[in-house]
Formats: sequence, C-alpha cells, structure tokens
Amino acid sequence: MNIWLPIIVNAIILGILVVGIFAGKKNGFVFELARLVFTCGAAVGLYFLNPIVANKLVEIPFIHEAVAHNVISFVTVKSLTLAAMFIVAFFVITGILKLIRLIARGKKESLNTAKQVKFKGITKEETRKFRKEQKRLRKTQKKEEKIARRKAVKTRVKVLGAILGFIEAVLIGFVIVFPLKSVLKDVKEIKPELVEIEKGYEY
Repeated sequence: MNIWLPIIVNAIILGILVVGIFAGKKNGFVFELARLVFTCGAAVGLYFLNPIVANKLVEIPFIHEAVAHNVISFVTVKSLTLAAMFIVAFFVITGILKLIRLIARGKKESLNTAKQVKFKGITKEETRKFRKEQKRLRKTQKKEEKIARRKAVKTRVKVLGAILGFIEAVLIGFVIVFPLKSVLKDVKEIKPELVEIEKGYEY
C-alpha cells in the first residue's frame, strides 16, 4: 500500500530532471549559468527571509488557528513558505533573463538590417529592379547568418547547458520534495492509522 507515494514522488522528480536537461540544452550555457547564479543568490536571501515571512503568515487568523490546534506545524509552514518563495523567485529570474535575451537579439538584428538608399540618376524601373535585388540579397544574407549561427552553437556548449539545467532541476526537485516530510508528519499526527505514509516517504 505504501508503494504509491515513492512512485509518485520519484516520477515527479524524474520529470523535473528530464525537463531541466532539455531546457538547459535549449537555453545554452550562458543563460543557464546566469540563472543558476541568480537562483543560488536568491535561495540564500530567501533562507534568511523565510522566518520573517513565516511568522507574518502565522498571524493570519485561519493559519494561526491551524497551528494552534496542531492541524499544521510551524515547521511545515516554514517549509512550504520557503518552497513557494523559491519557485516564484526562480520563474521571475527566468522571465527577466529571457526578456534581456530577447531585447539583446532585437538590437543585434536591427544593427544587421540594411537601410534602403535612394539613388539619383537612374530610372524608376532600374530603381525597382535594384531594390528587388537588394531584398533578394538580404534574404540570402539572413539565411547564411542563420546557418552560421547554427554552426557556431557547438555541441560542447549544449552539453554544458544541459548539465547546468540538470543541476537546477535537482535544486527545484529538492525544494519541492523538502516540505513533503513535515506535511506527511502532520498528516500522521492527525490520523495515526496512516502510518504507511511516513514509511512510504522514507522509502
């Protein structure tokens, strides 16, 4: 009976790890390194901020009543608060980094865009032909640049990105599973007959 819990937890962790590897490979080394550094920095800050936030949450009437009547322990409140803040911080950091990357790419593309130039001393028909030729050359140039960029992305960089993505996934998996122990302990306190829950978690 107690086998369902470890199966579910391990399936969730495995899913997070797989997504982390493929996301890291797609995002690349630089993006993943920046996100890992900022995420670790945020984690340290949140660790020290967590007791203050948890104490404020306990002042909310229904949470205060739950803690007072041993429906939920203060340890569980702290664990869930830390996990929630970490996940929010992770997604905020991800959004900011993607926005920065998008802006940087937009500026790079705008610099590579050729401006149309008016030529004096030639007929309108020649001007139209020349502009068509310009458009054709620009399309060819863009295709060549895309091919060059794809070739520039080396396999080693992708592998490093995947490794960093795996490390981030391990952190996220740990943060998600971390509060589960105290939650299940609270459940066992309320319903002692569910002793298999704690055994399943340990397994």
